[in-house]
Amino acid sequence: GYLMMDQKFADKFRIVYGLRVENYNVEVDALRILSGNIEKSVDDTKLDFLPSVNMTYSLTPKTNIRASYYRTLARPEFRELAPFSFYDFENMGMIIGNEKLKRSSINNADLRFEYYPSAGEILSVSAFYKGFTDAIEPFRYDVNSTPDISYFNTPKADLYGIEVEARKNLSFINEQEFLKNTIAYLNVSLVHSKVKNPTDLDYIDKSRPMVGQSPYVINAGLQHSALDNKLSVNILYNRIGKRITQASGIRFASTWEAPRNVLDFQVGYKVLKGKGEVKLNAGDILNNAINVYYDNKQLSMPNETSFKYKPGSNYSLSFNYTF
Repeated sequence: GYLMMDQKFADKFRIVYGLRVENYNVEVDALRILSGNIEKSVDDTKLDFLPSVNMTYSLTPKTNIRASYYRTLARPEFRELAPFSFYDFENMGMIIGNEKLKRSSINNADLRFEYYPSAGEILSVSAFYKGFTDAIEPFRYDVNSTPDISYFNTPKADLYGIEVEARKNLSFINEQEFLKNTIAYLNVSLVHSKVKNPTDLDYIDKSRPMVGQSPYVINAGLQHSALDNKLSVNILYNRIGKRITQASGIRFASTWEAPRNVLDFQVGYKVLKGKGEVKLNAGDILNNAINVYYDNKQLSMPNETSFKYKPGSNYSLSFNYTF
């Protein structure tokens, strides 16, 4: 259950706060092939209290300052808990569950400045922090022809960064009709993360970025509408910095994914008096290769390719009708 309160003080200050309570139980039963017995391998119950508070101060009708704190959870997936192994074609290795995995607890805080020049436009700057307890991360502990990949809990991890977001109509360049109906969008995040690992796992780096966390993320796009908003065209671009896909590092090398550019395109046209819409989507037009490589100079394995492939572009044509 949850309880939430929304209060205003004077005309400029607003606070929304509350508490969510979750009672969670997970059970995993495993069939032992040799004995034929069904054994309970996981039986875990947790009661969690998740507070949140969000404060907004309006400097002007177009400008806000926001500050927030909230606690969240990340629970293990079934395949991460279950005591069996299976081959993962995407990671090209055997995935093995860990019955001792704990759920992760995350403390989140952010401070944000917002400016709204006009309708549909925004300029914002944010600073954020996330503190992880028992973060769930994959690690590679065997690099034979078929590597073994499992999951473990990192006792403590910290993540902090800044984010800049801008959304602007291009009519400020000149008053041409095309630019009046075109909006540019940009979102850039710079992130630093660091984990501290248990000392008994000597095959895992003691200090490194979090698995899956890039030092930067870039999203950009253009949106254009025409013919009285019957026609819409969207172009989206995404790029992420290099990131760890599986931790290792002392006995074996961690695997990293190289930066990759993704470009998507969508065009839509409304028909049947606006109730129907035909959409053409083109995804990952550039089709840059996904490059996963080892990076451990101590093992003389800097930038040695683990696997590399092109996922392919995808195209679709759809029709939607609203009754």
